[in-house]
Amino acid sequence: MRRWLLIALLLPLAAPAVAEARSCPKRPGYKVVERHGPVVLTLRTPRRGYLPSTYRACHRRIGRDPVLLQVTGDEDASEDLKKVLRRGRYVAAFSQYRDKYQSNWISVALVDVVSGRRLAQDVRATNGDGRAYYALREAVLGPFGEVAWIEGDDETTLATLAGSQARIIASAGRLAGLAIDGDLVRFTADGQPRSAPLPPEAVPTRCPRRFGYGPVARQGHLVVSGRAILDESGEQTTYRVCDDRLGRDPVLAATSSGEGESEAVERLLLAGPYGAAITRYGSKYGDTQLFLWLVDTRTGARLARGVSTTGGGMRTEGRVVEAVLGPTGILALIEFSRTTSYSLSAFVDGRLVSVVGEDARRRSRLEDLRLEGDVVTWLEDGVRRERRLRG
Repeated sequence: MRRWLLIALLLPLAAPAVAEARSCPKRPGYKVVERHGPVVLTLRTPRRGYLPSTYRACHRRIGRDPVLLQVTGDEDASEDLKKVLRRGRYVAAFSQYRDKYQSNWISVALVDVVSGRRLAQDVRATNGDGRAYYALREAVLGPFGEVAWIEGDDETTLATLAGSQARIIASAGRLAGLAIDGDLVRFTADGQPRSAPLPPEAVPTRCPRRFGYGPVARQGHLVVSGRAILDESGEQTTYRVCDDRLGRDPVLAATSSGEGESEAVERLLLAGPYGAAITRYGSKYGDTQLFLWLVDTRTGARLARGVSTTGGGMRTEGRVVEAVLGPTGILALIEFSRTTSYSLSAFVDGRLVSVVGEDARRRSRLEDLRLEGDVVTWLEDGVRRERRLRG
């Protein structure tokens, strides 16, 4: 009776361990050395001392276990794991290398345990040669994979990951109090509070890697990529926009050219979570037409897909004079045509609004376009005018 009672008590405790073991790959020679919530860290130490020891990070509910870090050690040098941080899908590891020649540095590695991607390996900010007390002082990991750390001895250095490289933010006698707050890194320098902006590259991109696409523009965390394809009919170009923290990359705009007709992007605009493009179509007879494109990168919704600013009508030698995109998704632009002079329109909440209509008899100059919330302002022959676009 006692035997069956003991088994009944132990089974609930043993069940989670069995479930964990099933979800992560069983690799020969690896053993679990650390646990960070649903992420386990495993280590394989080779029998021969001159071969590197390998750490892997595995999310138990995903099952991928990318290599996080490899450390070496022999009679002349040693490399030790100093700290592991996990936040969400990201795991960062910090190691310290020392050898008998007094070489001494901190290395940083970063992996995404959901996708299995190794985002940074063996990244160093400085080389603490000859500094016996050189060490990792503080380290933080942000919600989007931002990594910042302080290293040094009596003289300390604050650095962040920027892609596959380290970027030094500050150096001072005593840096401490490290924290990531949105797009800022906060710290104290000799007891005084300080802050500095994180470089956009500090966020590991989650944007898809698509064949043939290359970078076109970037602002903050918004990235525009493009791909051109040549065929018998001409050239087709597709543009995508992506927030590298979210990973969606909907089509922003598409253009085609050939047989005496051309279409190209006149303006690319990025603000808040929105990406916009203005394309210009031109015929071999000199007629032109402008089209508006607008995307919300949070949802991937395409809010405007080639909306004509003239309702499909053609203009003679039309062009964009100014354009502005607001952080709430309002797109406004001033156009000029040789036949109709200046006009001002705005795309608001799925519809095109004519603010200053085209008039061949009016020769007023429109310029200095601005958006303040849902109010558009401009100069008309030097006089400031405004109009509320919502409400």
